[in-house]
Amino acid sequence: MRFTTAWAKTAAQNVTLKVATVTLGITTLFQLVVITTLAARDPLVIERSCFSRMVQAKHNDPSKDEIRAF
Repeated sequence: MRFTTAWAKTAAQNVTLKVATVTLGITTLFQLVVITTLAARDPLVIERSCFSRMVQAKHNDPSKDEIRAF
C-alpha cells in the first residue's frame, strides 16, 4: 500500500469519526434537555377505583399533630 493511499484512508476515517462524535454529542444534549424537563414536571397520580380519575399531587409536609404524635 502506498503512503498516500494510507494517508487518505486515515484522513477519511478521521472525518467520519468527527462527524459521529458531533452527532452523538448533539443527541446527548437533546436527551439531557428532555430528561431534565420531564424530571421537573409534577408526577401524574391516578386514583384507582370504579371510575379512575387524576388526583392532584400534594407536598407531604408533616402536620403539627403528626409531629406531636411522633
